[in-house]
Amino acid sequence: MERVQLRDIEQEWDEFAEKSDDAWFWHTTHWMEYSQEHAGEKFVANRSFAIVENNEVLAICPLVIERGGPDEDMFKYSLSGSPVP
Repeated sequence: MERVQLRDIEQEWDEFAEKSDDAWFWHTTHWMEYSQEHAGEKFVANRSFAIVENNEVLAICPLVIERGGPDEDMFKYSLSGSPVP
């Protein structure tokens, strides 16, 4: 098994999210791109990754870092200010 960055497997990521009973539209790259634009300057980085074995995606982990909270210097994992379900 290996940890693979989202940017390296975007198509496979979306296929996994669309087929999974445990993933929703909020887990797709389309929603993450929209959320990044919506967050504007609050967006810090997208560190999303997948676990892959034998070229098969086994799990995805959306992990977006944004500024927010009571102190704008704080960082949190969220999409457009909300936690990822």
